[in-house]
Amino acid sequence: MVTIYKRGVVWYLDFYYKGKRYQRSSKTSQRYLAEQLAKEIEVQIFKGQLRISSETRPQGTDINTLFRRYLEHSGSTKAKTTQKTDRVAVKVWRDHFARKGIRLPSQVTHSVIADFQIENSGHYSARYFNNLLGCLKAVFNKAIEWGLLETNPIARFKKNRIPKKLRFFDDEETDLLWKLASSRVQVMMALGLYAGLRRAEMVNLRWEDLDFKKKMLHVRSDSQYTPKGKRPRSIPLHNTLIDAMKALKGDQPARGWVFARTDGRKGKLGINAPTREFSELLKRAKIAGRLHDLRHTFGSRLVREGVPLPVVMELMGHSDIESTMIYVHLAPGQFRDAIDKLSP
Repeated sequence: MVTIYKRGVVWYLDFYYKGKRYQRSSKTSQRYLAEQLAKEIEVQIFKGQLRISSETRPQGTDINTLFRRYLEHSGSTKAKTTQKTDRVAVKVWRDHFARKGIRLPSQVTHSVIADFQIENSGHYSARYFNNLLGCLKAVFNKAIEWGLLETNPIARFKKNRIPKKLRFFDDEETDLLWKLASSRVQVMMALGLYAGLRRAEMVNLRWEDLDFKKKMLHVRSDSQYTPKGKRPRSIPLHNTLIDAMKALKGDQPARGWVFARTDGRKGKLGINAPTREFSELLKRAKIAGRLHDLRHTFGSRLVREGVPLPVVMELMGHSDIESTMIYVHLAPGQFRDAIDKLSP
């Protein structure tokens, strides 16, 4: 794509060709003439017939150029929450590289990343550093895909190893929490314990996503929301969840947000509302944990009951089986059953 911009009274063209960025004067102050020239260049680029003249100035691929293009890509292909995460990570790296005087990808070495890690060890957790590193690697990988780089300078830099610490609620804890919870928080609990929904999936749930006749719950994408991993799924409704949903619904319309705002304004609850309300419940019950542990409890119960891991993967909306494997240690009996099936 060729973009145009004005410098003084003259319009200029900005475009990429064979992995390099070029800028060229249109030699006109008329926008429509510059746009016409831009279209002609786009056709030549498409056909691979563009001739680079001495007046066309190649631009070096610097860090800020990569960041800008990556955020444009993120803004057009990713969910809004992921876009925000990318913007924050890019700002962290951009500020750090500016302080260090780093302008080119070739200047980003393992020692530069290691220094950043050490300098910020008291500020960023190991998990958050991994997120920042993952974003930076993604920027360089996209640059390779776009033909702007040949290699990823930090491809082999390893993330921090973070042991998985899964928290599950036992029956006694869930019983106590259920008794203390409001009808709305009971629905949040049931969606986590009996459907394995994530927080964002709860907030974006609509009444039309529930089919009480067929006893199915549908996690769907729409113009404003895409489930994690871009994996819509359908989950059978557990009777406990059906009862909680019907109690909450009451006389509400058949369409609209399940968790609508309660302050008189239209729309759904904010993304942090379920976390806040469940945290308050945990505090009253004097139980340690977090909202996402409801989802872990759902997964752990399925595995303990002998549900095959591929089925657990689909019900939980995991994009790969590795995410589901964190529960495998909970089902040692499955391994014994598998061995017992071998012929003598």
